[in-house]
Amino acid sequence: MSVAFLEVGTVVVVKPERAVYEGGECDAMETQLLELVRRGASIVVDLSRVRALTAHCVGVLAHAQMHASKSGASIVLCGASLCQRRLMEAMGLIEVLPHFDDSAEAVRSFSPAA
Repeated sequence: MSVAFLEVGTVVVVKPERAVYEGGECDAMETQLLELVRRGASIVVDLSRVRALTAHCVGVLAHAQMHASKSGASIVLCGASLCQRRLMEAMGLIEVLPHFDDSAEAVRSFSPAA
């Protein structure tokens, strides 16, 4: 799975690098996200390079956020396409997976002054 990880202060930006994620790639992303959650990380998932997410991958993001909220960690999204945002809105996930336009805005959302 091609995913870049960038630490910005106390926030980890997770940036999937492939255009389409499905099946085993989604499962690998879930494993990586859950490991970050176990560490208590504040996580930004930058979807700007992802053209298509399957419902399975959206479920992986929701599952990781569920674990994050139980452990005091947090996950937000940025860079999702309009189609991806509409899918998440239709699934009722925007309330639990906040979306920001870009990674800088998402990272700032974790600062105490945000």
